[in-house]
Amino acid sequence: MFLFFLVGIEFNFAVDALAASRVLEEFETTIRIVTFELTCMSTMTFEMIESEMLSLKSNPKNFKARLFAEVTQYLVDFCKTMENNPELYTGLLSCDSVCLACVVDETIIKEKKSVYACVEPFGKYASGHMISDWYGHFKRQPNVEIITNINHERFLELFKTCVQE
Repeated sequence: MFLFFLVGIEFNFAVDALAASRVLEEFETTIRIVTFELTCMSTMTFEMIESEMLSLKSNPKNFKARLFAEVTQYLVDFCKTMENNPELYTGLLSCDSVCLACVVDETIIKEKKSVYACVEPFGKYASGHMISDWYGHFKRQPNVEIITNINHERFLELFKTCVQE
């Protein structure tokens, strides 16, 4: 259905491009977008994960750390199998955690850009792709804030609090 263009689109945009288009066009609030590229810049090193988070699972009273270890250990082990591919072996990538951190603590956001964005709902080749007007060519009022940089140290602090007692 989506041929090979699915790589560049958010899953929900691809599945229901018309709904995504309506959200961007008709919601009367500013929508914040955290891009996949930003989340890729916010990886956590395996060393940090193992030494500061997974090591806490040994405390029998720390249920959060044990749950985190049970959920995350497989993913860490899997990611480490890509050690010979330096482009993929950058650390643990947690897209949802970056998004949640931006909601929980807005001071984590270092840079954002207000732009007009729309989603192509019906195109043969670009259906579901979001088009961001970075340079004002569409002459429309901004309807989204695209977060372009976060305070990585603060993000790591927030992430670590998830497993502390």
